[in-house]
Amino acid sequence: MTNDQNRLPRRPEEVGDDFVIVGQIVGAVGLQGAVRVRLDTDFPERLVRGRQLFVGNQRYTLLNARISGTTATLRLDGVEDRTSAESLRGALLLAQKAELPPLPDGEFYVHQLIGLRVQTPTGAPLGTLTDVLFTGANDVYVVGTPTGPLYLPALDDVILDVDLEAGVMIAEPLEGSIPAPPRPRRHRARTRGRRRDNRGRAGPRSDVPSQVTER
Repeated sequence: MTNDQNRLPRRPEEVGDDFVIVGQIVGAVGLQGAVRVRLDTDFPERLVRGRQLFVGNQRYTLLNARISGTTATLRLDGVEDRTSAESLRGALLLAQKAELPPLPDGEFYVHQLIGLRVQTPTGAPLGTLTDVLFTGANDVYVVGTPTGPLYLPALDDVILDVDLEAGVMIAEPLEGSIPAPPRPRRHRARTRGRRRDNRGRAGPRSDVPSQVTER
């Protein structure tokens, strides 16, 4: 394996800011250079002949795609044999953000939401959007706050507005969903003298006070 192949992105944190993940190449199929991809996209129908895809900084033209559920078998221009296909095993298959088609009003790509400042309708800051969870019923936006994660369901009465140009999401959290500040820890008094263990023998004295965390 060459040094370039060693540097192929295999984890999301290794992907450059200009790309989004389409899937991950999990192996070779046959002898003609086809690769099997575990898909990580809401738009598998976009895997059509002629689409430009990337593995690392290398651009590939999609020649053919056969999709089955959450996996696809792809032929990429320039990957001509099984050895070449196997060299891509484990690499992330990418698309450029700039080449993504626009979505209908009110719909957003995940990468557009990550990093948004989240605030209430009165302007009170809540935190920064750090993740999106896909629950099946509705998406859930995870907001990092000083007191812990805040979970906002993607519902019309919770998410009031998203302004990508301003970098702001306006939200009305559900009652009781804002994490409370942690309560201060209290220390038990140090036990003096010797203590007894469960079998009635004298146990050693402890010089470190126990701590109790109230949750």
